[in-house]
Amino acid sequence: MQTWIETEMDGLDLGDTRRDQRGCFLLDRLSQNPRGSLPATFSGWAETQAAYRFFDNSSTDPDKILLPHRQATIDRICQHDVVLIPQDTTELNFARSVEGGFGKLNYDDRLGLLEHTSLAITPDGLCLGVTLSKVWARPLVNPHEGQRHWEIAIKDKESYRWLEGYRDASQVACKAPGTLVVSIADRECDIYECLRETPEPQQGESAEWIVRAAQDRSLEPNEADTNAEEKLREAAAAFPLMARHKVHIRARKGQSARDAHVVVRAGRVTLKAPFRKGQKLDNVSVNVVWVHEPNPPQGVAAVDWLLLTSLPIDSVEAVDRVVKWYAARWWIEIYFRTYKQGCRVERLQLQTAERVENALALYKIVAWRLQYVTLLGRECPEVSCESVFSESEWRGTWSVATGTVAPLEAPTLGDFLNQVACLGGYLGRKHDGPPGTEVMWRGLRRVFDFSLAWTTFNELSASSGRPHSTCV
Repeated sequence: MQTWIETEMDGLDLGDTRRDQRGCFLLDRLSQNPRGSLPATFSGWAETQAAYRFFDNSSTDPDKILLPHRQATIDRICQHDVVLIPQDTTELNFARSVEGGFGKLNYDDRLGLLEHTSLAITPDGLCLGVTLSKVWARPLVNPHEGQRHWEIAIKDKESYRWLEGYRDASQVACKAPGTLVVSIADRECDIYECLRETPEPQQGESAEWIVRAAQDRSLEPNEADTNAEEKLREAAAAFPLMARHKVHIRARKGQSARDAHVVVRAGRVTLKAPFRKGQKLDNVSVNVVWVHEPNPPQGVAAVDWLLLTSLPIDSVEAVDRVVKWYAARWWIEIYFRTYKQGCRVERLQLQTAERVENALALYKIVAWRLQYVTLLGRECPEVSCESVFSESEWRGTWSVATGTVAPLEAPTLGDFLNQVACLGGYLGRKHDGPPGTEVMWRGLRRVFDFSLAWTTFNELSASSGRPHSTCV
């Protein structure tokens, strides 16, 4: 049976077998101590120096590192009827010099990298893997200074990443013809070129999509009155009422959790094509779902989701499905939190952007596994824990966590992950929710320590001629 490292790195080709083996070794070590610095993660200066050489090697390529993981992700996607692919961008703040290849972030005094990621998840939030990741440094000086946005071709804009994300989701859909693949994006993706890329895709040929509108776009003029210009929000307000719901709003900075009473309207419109220098775009028809809170509490921003989609909206169930799937976009925010706080990637002390990008490729896989294991325990608690953990990991942990001898048969994944969460500080009280990624990554760090101790003990016992017991 393959280990998870072998599955995620199967077919890795960096041009040299030893380099490929080093990449697998580094992934294994980083997964054992995702929050540690590089010197603290590796055993001694020789291993640490080998890691630095790997990240600095011109043949080490982040796209090649992620390619086997992408294929393993597609294999997992094929096992599901519906898979959502939210895409989003995050900033990686590094206190580095300009000479290292780092670029400007949102403020002039901050340097770092930008990363755009597409993440495959099930509608229930099970993270299947990273399908696309693009890392770049924003120029210190805007190359399009003085130009108006409609004068710049979409391929020359930074926002082109959203179109690339959708096209990549469509490639995934082609490789998983039995799966409904839905690309999901927030307001930054409200770009006309994205909306017209494939207005009505066929399942298996390209991905469906949901985009939250940011602009109150003009609609195609009415044939009876070509002078009257209707706007998107005006049209949405006249759509038929489809449903009323009470939705729970998570707590945010400066805002406590609350329940919101929303109304849902849906309809279809034809958007008027905007002006583009040197080309004429066609109008495009899209389905619209508007989730709106008509009476928010005083001083609180109302819930207001204006969703554009290629998915059908011909029934209440279909409309609710669009809303539910868009809400699942939250999981990519959880992934970024796991990636940046759980793996502490912004604390990497590598001095050039190229070295950092190579390290980030491995950390993306580590962050995926942390989130995957956490949610898999909720989705499939009855499967054997050996579907995820090695014998040394679960046996080495069980006796310490429970104070009892490890059973002959592997416990269920749900039972074992509950012990892992408790090692990470999870209390498991009646009113507590299921364990999250933060307590899970703390618990997993201890699992790796116990695994090493269990393996070392049994190896020493074998070499000394003492009886070996798999129940220790």
